[in-house]
Parts: sequence; C-alpha cells; structure tokens
Amino acid sequence: MRLSQGFIFGLLIWSVAAKGQSVKPDPQARKFSLDAHYSRGFLIVHSPLIAAIAQGPVQTIEISGRFQTSDKNKWAATHRFPWMGVKYSVTDFSNPKQIGLVHSVAPQLGFPLVRNRWFSLHSVWNIGLGFVSRPFHPQENNKNAANSTVPNVLIESRLETLFRPQKHMAISAGITFSHWSVGAIKMPNLGMNVVSVYAGVQARFGETVLQNGPKPPKEKYPFSLWIQGGAAAKQISFKTGNVYRPCAEISLEINKAFTPKSVVPLGINFFYDGTIPFRTEMLTNTPGKPGQAFRAGIHTGYEFRVHRLSLLFHAGLYFIKTDPTDRFHFARIGAKYQVHKRVMVYANLKTHLFVADFVLAGVGYKITDFQFKKRKPV
Repeated sequence: MRLSQGFIFGLLIWSVAAKGQSVKPDPQARKFSLDAHYSRGFLIVHSPLIAAIAQGPVQTIEISGRFQTSDKNKWAATHRFPWMGVKYSVTDFSNPKQIGLVHSVAPQLGFPLVRNRWFSLHSVWNIGLGFVSRPFHPQENNKNAANSTVPNVLIESRLETLFRPQKHMAISAGITFSHWSVGAIKMPNLGMNVVSVYAGVQARFGETVLQNGPKPPKEKYPFSLWIQGGAAAKQISFKTGNVYRPCAEISLEINKAFTPKSVVPLGINFFYDGTIPFRTEMLTNTPGKPGQAFRAGIHTGYEFRVHRLSLLFHAGLYFIKTDPTDRFHFARIGAKYQVHKRVMVYANLKTHLFVADFVLAGVGYKITDFQFKKRKPV
C-alpha cells in the first residue's frame, strides 16, 4: 500500500497557514447545505500487481450534508469557522470483475483558506469506511492484490472551490486524493490510491453570521511528556491463511505546541511485530528468531490540532532494525482524541516508504507539563 503523505501534508500546511483572526464576517454564510458531486480520475499504479486491475477511469458519485460551525465555539474561530458534514459515495473502478463498486461513508471537515462574498477555497478532510464489493480471494479473485477485506479505511483529502452566484446555490469544483486500505491487517493489501477532479452543485439553507472573535492573546505553551501504548493483530501472509500474530508499540513522547493548531512531537518508539520471524523464515528459508520481532526508533513530525482532535503525521528512523525487508525509516499517519486533560486515545497507520507495516489503536497518558527556565543575565 502506498500513501501519498507528502500530498496530504502539503495540503495540511496550506490549511494551517491561514490565521484565525483574519477571517471577515460572511454575509452569505448558511447554516446547512446539501451537496452533490461527480468525479473522474485514475487509479495510481504503484505496483505491477495494481497494473493488473487498473482497467479504466475511476468515476464517483457523491452526496453530502454539511453544517457551518459558529463563533460560539472558540476552537471554530481559531480555525476560521470550518464546516462539518458527512458524505456517502459510490466509486466505479471500471473493473466489475476484480474490484466492483466501492461504497464509502465518511465524516468531513472543511477548513477555509480563502473566503469572501462570492468565492471560497477549502481544504477538506474525510476519514471513514469504504466497502469493496470484490475483495481478494485466492481462488475466485486472485488478481485483486489491493484489498483483502470488504471493509476498508478511507482517508481522503481535497482542495475545493465554491462559487456562489446567489445566496442559496453554489457551484463546486476541485481535486481529490483518495486512499482505501486496511493497513496490512489482512494480506495482500497494497491499497488503492485515486487522484480525481470533480464538480458539483450545493443547495444552501438557513442563515448565520460569522463574526470575528477577539484576537487571541499570545501564549507560551509548555512542553508535555506523554507515554503511549497500542496493539493490533496482523496476518503473516495470505499463503498461511488466517494466521495472525500480535503487534504493539510503546512510545515516550515530548510534545511542544506553538499555536492552538500546531504541535511538534519528539519521541522514542519500541515496536513488537510477531510476524517478522515467520516472514523471515518464508523469505530466507532459515528459522526466524523471537528477538527479530522487536524494533526501536525515534520520530518527529507535525500534529494539526482541532479542539480535542489532532491529525498526526510522523516520520522516524530505526536504531534497532530486525526485519531484513525493512528500510531504516518509517512513517505514521493517524489521529488522536483527548478524552481528559491527561488521557487521550489514538489510532495510526505505520508504514515503510508508504508500504503498510501495521495499523493499531491505543491510549496515552500525560505524565507532566514542564517549561525550560531562562537563565538570568549575570
């Protein structure tokens, strides 16, 4: 599975670049909207096995419902009053025999980059579920190396423009990157990546006024020390059947917030992957050792915070590497949600150069906040 994290990260940085206090009141803001989109694109061929199922254009029909956040919430003003919604889509990969239709449902967040009376530009994020009608089967459908399960995680980012010729109607257009995968929980799982352009219409209802909140005071945020742990299960290979082994991680991480939206982490990771000894034996015809299941590394990256929710994009390097097929670097993409001032839950996908390692869910605990004291001049 390949995941264009650079593309997603670039859109994220663009969305963060706009400051919350710069937004102007929008006299044509609407509380609710219904949207319909049609898109056309292509399946990215990141492996010769994907070339076997990429047989034509990828077309999607999508409907969504959205509502506008208001200035009653401080976090909404900080993010220039994003909108929230939920979408349902049907995607046709021009391959009814090996992929079929993919039905997807996902919550949405849209962050305004530019907004005025007649025009707006948004960075949109969708994370939900996609359901593949024709997943891999060793006898009946052995060419679909992209998906081995009916349910898949959908991760989607897009740039969307809206033209509003009148107050209750808008015309939309944009570009979308979509990814479906289960993160190597079941093999094979190369994943499906699609780039497409789309156009649509929006019906807009109700009225609301977006007012500028007071300019937030400059704050100096402390460092935070967290301990985190998560676990999952991973299939060894489709050749071994439904044989799974546990995977886990423990990490110690220091987070530094620079704004209410931007956090930079620095951490040390300890990983366990119970499939490594078995996969090593399959590849080299030599017995695998239990100690090969353990790896360790360090990571940093960027986290985009939306109130209690954070979207994380991490990159790391191993200083203990035991899998002969591993590269020396890894990446993680996922989300955190702070359920208490000291407790958060999270889920992430760990990859090696965009090839899935495993996906897991876990919990974190904040040990302490601290600041470095400035030395007094002598």
